[in-house]
Amino acid sequence: MTPAVPCHLREIAEITECRRDEITLSLRCSCGCERFLIFENTMTPAEKAEAAEYERISREMLRGVKRLSSRAGADGSVHVFAHRFLHPPQEVALPPEPFAMQLSRILVRCAACGRETVLFDNRFHGYDGAVCGKEIPQDYAPVMQQKFQRSFPARRLRMRLQCSVPEAELCELAGAEDAIGSLCSECFTEIVISSETADGKFRTFFSEETA
Repeated sequence: MTPAVPCHLREIAEITECRRDEITLSLRCSCGCERFLIFENTMTPAEKAEAAEYERISREMLRGVKRLSSRAGADGSVHVFAHRFLHPPQEVALPPEPFAMQLSRILVRCAACGRETVLFDNRFHGYDGAVCGKEIPQDYAPVMQQKFQRSFPARRLRMRLQCSVPEAELCELAGAEDAIGSLCSECFTEIVISSETADGKFRTFFSEETA
């Protein structure tokens, strides 16, 4: 299905290219400016320590594991199994991944008027966020860090969105009347964001599969 411009971007984004199941967007603030400062979420020292401990425990639990598999239980819960050479599959209970490690958030600020727009937050945008939801609390406010501070910080931006979900499935999820509405427009399955560098070329700085 060809994606629509996501509802949360319709005031600043316009389609510049459309092909089959993907669109390319260029961004322009309502004030007319096409350059933005870019921010992404980062971790506090406490969150970095929590992430390091999570990774240490996970490494210990998965030592010698060749692969993982999962199976849904009768109650809908998901069971994870570790496969080791010459051993039967063993169920493992991995620790919950810290919120800061799960979150992806990109925010931009207009270089002229200062208006801020969240381009992507995986709690709400993309197929998993819009349809399934994330375990990350909606009120969790991450620390945001500016990118490209030392080199050409105010940049033009492009976004490429792909949707590999059949249109019939989306209509079933949201209802036919919402075919280009709020839910369906957020159900893209891949996002790629590129910024213009000083030499006038666009280079990818963020990409994520969202389903």
